[in-house]
Amino acid sequence: MGALHMEPQSDLSPATEKLLGSAEFQLDDWPVFLASCERAVELFGRMFGKLVGVDIAMEVVEIVNGPASEMVDALRPGMRMLVPAQEWDHSIMLYTTRQSAFVAADRLLGGGGSIDAYDATTQCTNFEISCAGLMLRFFAAAVESSLTSVANPGLVPGPCEEPITLERFCGASAPAIAVRCKSSAPECKIELTMVLLQSVLAAVGEPFRGSEQEASNDLDPKWQKHIEQQLRQADVNLTAILDGGVLTLDRLARFQVGQLLELPSGPGSLVNVVCNGQSLLRCRLGQSDGAFVLRVERNTNEEQEFVDELLAAEGLGRRTDFQ
Repeated sequence: MGALHMEPQSDLSPATEKLLGSAEFQLDDWPVFLASCERAVELFGRMFGKLVGVDIAMEVVEIVNGPASEMVDALRPGMRMLVPAQEWDHSIMLYTTRQSAFVAADRLLGGGGSIDAYDATTQCTNFEISCAGLMLRFFAAAVESSLTSVANPGLVPGPCEEPITLERFCGASAPAIAVRCKSSAPECKIELTMVLLQSVLAAVGEPFRGSEQEASNDLDPKWQKHIEQQLRQADVNLTAILDGGVLTLDRLARFQVGQLLELPSGPGSLVNVVCNGQSLLRCRLGQSDGAFVLRVERNTNEEQEFVDELLAAEGLGRRTDFQ
């Protein structure tokens, strides 16, 4: 039985419907999407570069559109990953070359990323496929991060595979977009591609050409000052999180009144301070006049936490379990 794929559901204006059609479509009509691609690629380079110990200057080298069959057929042999976008009722396809998987594996093993020993006719080892999967998960996380502020896709990375048929992704004639990027650094040559349907761009917002009148960029100074004052007076929720862990639902169901939960943190551990869901500060917990107090130690390093979370998801980082 063939795999089921769903097209994105959205209420589009007639102008957007027209511009998303293959005849009228122009990528320049979606500058927010183009900017998000640039941010995602740059973020991936920084994050994955920290993992392998080298600066990776990734850049978008090409964004093309056409029938999905052409976009997918243009991909050379390599590893692919279908990533469902739960908020879009759609999937995107991520891809990296076999050579990129070889380079990533070599860097993760402490090598210099040389491709001298690479053989295009040789199948990737399980370890190289795992490294490719790690790269694509980093890429998916970077895409999610770059799009969250405008159109949260809710990406859920799937397994890394070599053969993924077009039918599992979308119809052959569906208009699609391919975003191709690479690093030219000789010590870490990596290529990545993201393929998605044109219709998904409706989730990013109305096209630039969809508005018949250009909005003025000049804001009345008095109104701007009023907005700034109101924003500064807005209430926010501040939460201090001492520690946490994972446990099974079975253990949770067997908790009893009076039972002690042992946390890995000690008196000198850092406390994570979260503001409206955003990690903000790292603090030390203490006491003053019988009340708990927090002393700010440093700002949150979001990039390092980003890497740590991905490594933990791959089973490569530290994981804390309740005993």
